[in-house]
Amino acid sequence: IFTMDIYRPLLAPAADERRLVATGRIATGVLVLVGCVLAPLPGRFPGVFDYIQRIWGFVSPGVVAVFLVGLVSRRTPQAAAIVALLGSVVVYGVLQALWPDMAFLNHMAITFGVLVAAMAVVRRLRPLREPVRLEAAAAVDMRPSRLSVPLGMGLLVTTAALYSIWR
Repeated sequence: IFTMDIYRPLLAPAADERRLVATGRIATGVLVLVGCVLAPLPGRFPGVFDYIQRIWGFVSPGVVAVFLVGLVSRRTPQAAAIVALLGSVVVYGVLQALWPDMAFLNHMAITFGVLVAAMAVVRRLRPLREPVRLEAAAAVDMRPSRLSVPLGMGLLVTTAALYSIWR
């Protein structure tokens, strides 16, 4: 992903396949090292579910803010999205440091509010000249698969059977 989505288009558009493979290997090695350094981190939490909730809080408020503001405001520039995605880590991290005993959902809600406000400021300072217009996809086949009803019924029967066995 790094070589095709970041390295080639942004850093080295003329890179040949050999260079892309080498860069991909280096990026993979770096990610393995980061994973090894972070591997002991879950052991510091009371449980894996608490770990997942708290770590996910660094990412999800920014993604949700970008998505919702993008739906509501068609003149919001890309810079606002970048501010929100990077700011999510900073704001959530500060809240975690200042109030570690506060519920993670409160941290996420506050982070979301701060990010929406930051995006509004960026939009106010640098709005797009023209609103973004999404073009409808041409001729999308919306017919359900022939297997959707039988597979759906099978799923319902299986769920009911499992529920009756283990309730």
